Amino acid sequence: MNSVGNEKEVRYNLRYTDQLVKCARIFFGESYDEIAEKLDSGILLGEILTNIHASVGPIDALMLELDKLADLNYDFQYEAVKNKDFLRAKKIIEEGLLIR
Repeated sequence: MNSVGNEKEVRYNLRYTDQLVKCARIFFGESYDEIAEKLDSGILLGEILTNIHASVGPIDALMLELDKLADLNYDFQYEAVKNKDFLRAKKIIEEGLLIR
């Protein structure tokens, strides 16, 4: 069970990183490569979100890609919560069986 969760998390991280790069390439344009090596992903996203109108590329395209990034995050968080609920329910059932 753990390996499945870890595999999903690795896939999410890869997809999230790829999507963040798409957003950053629109935002920073040709200077992305130079800037990206200086900033981690959290700072990169923060810079984009706090200065969205300073985008080098089209803001509509940036917003579309940011929506995709948000969807990825939402889907992953939803799966994580669903998994926790399943594990919590399983624990309650197992504890109930032990009481009997």
